[in-house]
Amino acid sequence: MVLIPVSPLFAGKVYYTSLNSGASTFAVYDTSTNIWTSLNPYDTSTQMAVDASGNLYAYNSNSNAIELYNPLTDSWSFVMAGPGTTPSFGNLEITNSGRFLYTDGSPVDNLLYYSDGGGVWNTTALPFQPNAQGDYDPTTNQYVIGEWVTNTAHLVDPTTFAVTSFLPAVNPSSEH
Repeated sequence: MVLIPVSPLFAGKVYYTSLNSGASTFAVYDTSTNIWTSLNPYDTSTQMAVDASGNLYAYNSNSNAIELYNPLTDSWSFVMAGPGTTPSFGNLEITNSGRFLYTDGSPVDNLLYYSDGGGVWNTTALPFQPNAQGDYDPTTNQYVIGEWVTNTAHLVDPTTFAVTSFLPAVNPSSEH
């Protein structure tokens, strides 16, 4: 789920999509009416991104495109070419400077893909295998990514790509 807090078009709305490839569930929850509404299906296996203005973006791996959602027409428009991966699960984020960050949550690479626009993508190697869990905070300009098959989180500077790793969270089932 993605909470969209800023743009008047998105105010009070929570969007939902399935991360299961081939499952095209896409819906919106209106917090003022307490009602879920189904939207035009959108097939993505990647978490969607929200910019500081409240615009909603997605990576359509079928067409290798970063797309922007228009809530007035319930439609998507092309922004730029995507990174060209075919994720099992992925995570897309967009920074305050407009930099797209993408991790492919399949256990095949440890790359962070990034683009400053125009569909040109670069990569930087991470010292861990990322999963599809990640989030960018536009208030603090911080980007956190989860690690594959662990509950470890890593803070990645979205400008320099310096990594700060945190100890895994305690597994409640292992406590006595």
